[in-house]
Amino acid sequence: MTIKDFSEKAPIIHGRVGNNPETIFHYRKLKRIENIIRKKELRFGFFGYLADEEEIKLGHQAILGLIEERSALINYQQKLELAIRTGTSLKFSSSSIFPDFWEYFYKEFVTILDRMSIYILSLADEKDDIELLREYADAGLGASLGFRFKENPPPTNEAGKNHPTYRVRVFYEKDIEAFNRFISYFLDLAEECLLTIPHKDYEDFAAHLASHLIVYLPALKRDSFDFEKEHRLVLPGFIGKDGRRHPNEIEVKELADLEGYKGYHFKYNFKAQELTEIVLGCLVDENTENQIKKWLQEEGYGLSQIQIVRSVWKADAFEKHYSFRFA
Repeated sequence: MTIKDFSEKAPIIHGRVGNNPETIFHYRKLKRIENIIRKKELRFGFFGYLADEEEIKLGHQAILGLIEERSALINYQQKLELAIRTGTSLKFSSSSIFPDFWEYFYKEFVTILDRMSIYILSLADEKDDIELLREYADAGLGASLGFRFKENPPPTNEAGKNHPTYRVRVFYEKDIEAFNRFISYFLDLAEECLLTIPHKDYEDFAAHLASHLIVYLPALKRDSFDFEKEHRLVLPGFIGKDGRRHPNEIEVKELADLEGYKGYHFKYNFKAQELTEIVLGCLVDENTENQIKKWLQEEGYGLSQIQIVRSVWKADAFEKHYSFRFA
């Protein structure tokens, strides 16, 4: 198998993550919603500005552990001691015939956080979740926007150049075994390629493999966030020699009018028909609902194609739910 063969088969693995609902929802405050509707624009945030600064490291450490298991960094004596300590049989994967590649790849992947550029858009499969409404939609004053993407959307820069994105279902720490199995699909496929790839091409192949694995660095989160049932659109890349993260990045100073944005962001202009549903919070009054409909009409959305509904949660539910959760 060649590197080209790997490129053709890897997208099949990306699709194996499964459990992808047809419509996914983006929770936002009203001020943000007006901007999204009028500009038909979603913003991928730079991974360095995630709310949980440690979360990107969870996926990094988990993937490093899987790579390390296949490398010469864990030698026979270490494996024997581990088997004795855990009471398990001594196992060697077929990857043991490629320890030099995996050792090289491990050393490269250790520092990948310093060389990569990942942009993330967070969505959820629940359209009317009280936790998400409270956390991200101003506790009933905002809404969730439902998008139906026929395929992973390709954000473009001003020159119209496409950049591939990946739709990722987020795993949580309790799902670590499922996460590891999924990542191992890529590593197993890589080993099929290593059977025929000459040693001189290891560096190129390592970079190619890394470009697929970095998609899943933000796909593992702490269990305390499992209420989000999150899906992410991930736009991966590497920082160029000129230090720029991406050709369409926008610095925070350009976002001063949008409360809460910080750092670098990447624009994605969605199609009007991709917005299919809006769930209004319980505190959104009738005048505001009519204003939202006016925005939609003015910007060329087909109102008959967008289902606008009210959240089932009432105002007192937020206070009760908050008290119960943190009692």
